Amino acid sequence: MHVQVSELNSKQETVQFEVTSKEENTKWSDIVTQAVESKFETVSAGINMVEQSVEETRKKAQEIRDKEDRRNNIISL
Repeated sequence: MHVQVSELNSKQETVQFEVTSKEENTKWSDIVTQAVESKFETVSAGINMVEQSVEETRKKAQEIRDKEDRRNNIISL
């Protein structure tokens, strides 16, 4: 009987350790997932800012080209 109780206690400790380990691993993976998602959001926002900046630069460059083209259009009478 004493041997059975010892075996049961040993098995219980093993199961508790496994459950605790799985909970810690799950928590760690949740933390990593949150960190990665946060970085993706930051990178996505940065990419959007760069895209807007590129588009604005293209528009400004086109305006400058248009102005130069109009200056070069000298009408001879």
